[in-house]
Order: sequence, then structure tokens, then C-alpha cells
Amino acid sequence: EDLHISKAQFGAASGVFYLAYAALQVPLTQASGRVRASSALGVMLCLWGVVSAACSSAQTFSQLLVLRILLGFAESGYYPGCVLYIAQWFPEDTQSSSLAAFQLLSGVMGVLVASLSGCIIDGMDGLLGLAGWRWLFLLEGLPAPLLGLVLVRSLPDVPERPTWLSSAEHTSLAAAASPMPNETLSLAAGLQASLTSSVTWNLALYQVGSQVLIAGQAFFLALFWHALLPDWSIVALMLLIGLPYGLALITAGLATGMWADAGGTQRRVLASWGGSASASVALLLAGALALRPDSAWPAGWLLCIAGVLANGGIVTFWPVHHLHVPVSRRRVSVALISAVGQIGGFAGPLSLGILHDTLGGECKAGASITMDGDCVTKYGMALLLVGIVTLVCSVVTACWARALGLNLSMEKTDRTKLLVSESADAPEHLHAPAAYTESDPLCRWE
Repeated sequence: EDLHISKAQFGAASGVFYLAYAALQVPLTQASGRVRASSALGVMLCLWGVVSAACSSAQTFSQLLVLRILLGFAESGYYPGCVLYIAQWFPEDTQSSSLAAFQLLSGVMGVLVASLSGCIIDGMDGLLGLAGWRWLFLLEGLPAPLLGLVLVRSLPDVPERPTWLSSAEHTSLAAAASPMPNETLSLAAGLQASLTSSVTWNLALYQVGSQVLIAGQAFFLALFWHALLPDWSIVALMLLIGLPYGLALITAGLATGMWADAGGTQRRVLASWGGSASASVALLLAGALALRPDSAWPAGWLLCIAGVLANGGIVTFWPVHHLHVPVSRRRVSVALISAVGQIGGFAGPLSLGILHDTLGGECKAGASITMDGDCVTKYGMALLLVGIVTLVCSVVTACWARALGLNLSMEKTDRTKLLVSESADAPEHLHAPAAYTESDPLCRWE
């Protein structure tokens, strides 16, 4: 409201971050492998915090877009770097649980930050002539550079280096953790192998559908509830939806990770695609119910459930990827799949915003109306259509994954020859390093 932007413009500003985030993801992730993990992750966190704080200075929609693009550039290599960093510290059979713990901490901070955000926006609005949302960007962006410096100084780069472990514990951890490659493919070779892989494109398309849902739901959840309860303060809304939503994310992430690890590959595939499909159904139902003012409350809670289910599926997604992609090209593959998935991160908020503005129509009788004329019934058709699209994407990629054999355990695959590329006529330099043996549990034997 302070910048006088429409819902479509809000969606564009939210989504353009993901395009910028995707643009540099592959080269930055590959480059970060040439330096210490602590330095790469720490520097990216510092840059992210500085640019995030700078968003508080935006005076026009164009300035906000530019800052969101810079924010995407700053953060582009961070998430793939974290996924790869976690993978080298834990055995293959605990990958889902370890990623769930990573998501758990994100969920806890999400609950805390959501509550804090409401207090900042409501309590500091007008202080020193700044709107509450400007204080939000400023105060929540500035701690990141400090944390980045902590990472640079204290984050151990490999399992052999933690100073808090004994020599015997170092050896035990290094032996149990997932092996790292003796050599990593160059950016060009890794891209060639990944771009010609059916597995890569299947997982990338899954990511697109998931990110459409996750990003769209994340950016419009608060707006939906504000339209449902226009007289409530932001703090009250955050307490109403933030606490139960955050606790549900934590519980679902941990439970899904532990359940999937206990059952191996088939459970991980089921959890990933089942979570995505069920989240799409929840979003679709939320849209259908939101079309009627008397069923808006169930629609709001279904929107929360959709986010929980979609995020739960991501917990087991990367372990499936790690099992079917050789370690030597994993760095490029993770970044490429994540980058392609950000198309969904851009399309989700943007499409919801455009559909809200074009198909929302007039508020129906009985619907609560905000000061800017918004109401829950305007979100109904947008949520319904996006839910249908993401459901189709989930079903198509699930059938494709089954055809590729991604649901099969390692014992059932052909262990004849390990290739970095799925192509039978891949050039010699794309074959896996000789260091890989049939006992390597992280390689896809084809």
C-alpha cells in the first residue's frame, strides 16, 4: 500500500527474485566448490543481508524490482551449497532426516520471525518517518552479515576438521559420511551430462511444480488471511496462523524424513511425489472453498496445509536425487535442478497475482472487505487454477519417475556400468572416475 502497487505487481516483485536467483545458481555453485565451504556460504549470507536491508530504501516499484533482482543474485548459490554441504556430513540412509533437521531450524526461525515481523510492522510504523515494512527489511537484514562472518570463522569445511571431536570421532564420522568425489566434472562437462539426462529433467520439472505452489502460497498466505480478517492486527494474524503453521512444518518435516529413511528409496519417492500431489489437491480445494464467503475459514486452513505438505515433500526430494546422480556431477546437477525450479518460484506469485486481479471480480455478499477493497473470494479462482496446474505436474512427473526407475532401490538396478551421463554413447571423459566402485552406495548404476 505504501508503494501503491497492485497484487499483480506485488506478485512480480516477489517472483522476480526467483529468476535472478536462478540465473547465477549454476556458475556460483560450481565456483563455490573451489573455495572453502565456510567462505562461500558466509560471503553469500553477508551479501544477502546487505541487499535485504537495502530493500527498505525502495521508493518506487521499479526500485523494488531492481533490489529484488540483486537479492536473488546475492543468494543464488546459498541453498544448493547447503544441500551439498549437508550431504557430505551424513550417511546415505539418514539423508532425509538430516535435511529435515535443516528444514526444522528454518521452520523454527520462520515462526519466530513471523511473530517478530508483526511486532515490527505494527509497533515501529511511522518511527523516524519510516513505514513499518521498511523497518522490517532493515532490522531483519542487518543480522545476516554478522552471521555470515561467524560462518567464515567457525564452520568446519569437511567432516575431518571439527575441532570439537576427538581423533577417533573424526575417523568414525568421515567413514560414515557420504563420500566425496576424487574429481569433479568441469562446468561444461557437468552441464553436458546433466542436460542430456532424463533424470535431471524429471527432477527439474518436479521442482518447477513444487516451487509454483510453495512460493505462491508463501507470499499470498498472509494476504489471504488479512482479507479474511481485515480488522485483525498483523501481530494477531501471525499468532493465529504463524505458530500452528510453523509447528506443523517442523512436525511434518521430521516425521517425513524419519519415515522415509526407514523405508529407503521407495518411501522417499512416495513422500516426495505424494506430498506434492496432496499439496496440490489441498490448494485446489482451498480455491474452490474460497469462492464462497461462508467457507472462507476452511479455505484458509487448507492453504496452510498445502504449504506444509509441499515443504514436507522437499525433505525427501534431494536424497532421491543424490541416489541417482553420481557424486562427480552432483554440484552442477543440484544447482541446475534448483535453478530450473525457480521458474516455478517466479511463476507462482506472479500467476496468483495476475489471476487475482483479472479473474477476482467483485467481492461477493457476506465477504469481509479490506481497506483497499480486497476479499477472500477474489483469491478463489486463482488458487483453483494454480492447484490444477501443479496437480497435473505432480502426476506427470510421478509417472515419468516410475518409468525411469527412480522408485527402485539400488539392489534392483543394473550394476553393469556406471556412467556420469545417462546417454549410452556419452564421450569417454564423461564416464565416472575410476575411484567409484560397485560398493559405492551413492552412484546410479545403469
